[in-house]
Amino acid sequence: MVAKHAVLVQSGRGIQYKFEIHRKYTVIRGDSATGKSTLVRLIEDAAIRKTTQLSCDVPCAVLPELNWELNLDAFSNSILFLDEDHPALASGEVLAKHMFRSDNCFVIISRDKLAWLPYSYREIYEIKSSGKYHTLERVYGDMDVFQENANYITEDAAAGLEYFQHWYGSQVSSCYGNGNLSRFANKNTTLIGDGAAIGPYMYDLMLGQADLFLPESFEWLLLHSPVFAKNKEIRALLQSPESIISTNYQSWEEFFTEYLTQITHGKEYQYSKRKINPCYLKQCCFRNSFCEGFTVQDKKIE
Repeated sequence: MVAKHAVLVQSGRGIQYKFEIHRKYTVIRGDSATGKSTLVRLIEDAAIRKTTQLSCDVPCAVLPELNWELNLDAFSNSILFLDEDHPALASGEVLAKHMFRSDNCFVIISRDKLAWLPYSYREIYEIKSSGKYHTLERVYGDMDVFQENANYITEDAAAGLEYFQHWYGSQVSSCYGNGNLSRFANKNTTLIGDGAAIGPYMYDLMLGQADLFLPESFEWLLLHSPVFAKNKEIRALLQSPESIISTNYQSWEEFFTEYLTQITHGKEYQYSKRKINPCYLKQCCFRNSFCEGFTVQDKKIE
């Protein structure tokens, strides 16, 4: 199933939670007594005692704690909620393996980093309340505006590194993985990472003094390049990815990598993670030929 869904929970006492989820993994954080566990209890109540009304286009349920592995595997095309004291969360990578092969969406209440899960920094929320009415508010704003600096550190050590070195030369180096970015969060530095899976590291990154450039992924950036300016299918995808990307993918980074690889296979602008294709760097067309994405534009992706 696709990952975008609207959820409305209303109790008999007038308590209401209204929010949307957009990806396979959603993380809710916040201090105690902010309404996180109340949300879980109301969803349980909607399934058992029917004193709470729950509206959504797919089933919503709290993952049972007893025999959670068997129960998780039995669910399909649903939204599953896990409170922060759920025993499955303590299993870490064991839970991740079950989630990876699941077609469900997951809403996890936790103040831990959950380093074993590839979730987006855009899908980290806190509960905001106005009386009995509750919504979800993002913890971090968008970080997809590139800031020029004296130094640049990218998590990529292959095509992505080569791409940015083409524009900024020796000022660009790799940290070899998004988990290492925070070690370089210094002044006059721009850190470049895949926003679609960098959620576990955001707290440490925000403690630093570096500027952050966190697009969905490097492949997402390339899909915005002049090579694809005339492709209507790609334009539609980039405008509303949450309505297209299915829960078979762990993150949008995984989806965009597979998508870009498939649509460019066998073409002059074929994409490879290992080495950047000159079509994404040079003025069209440096080969003196005209491909289907031909355009005379020559500019950096921003």
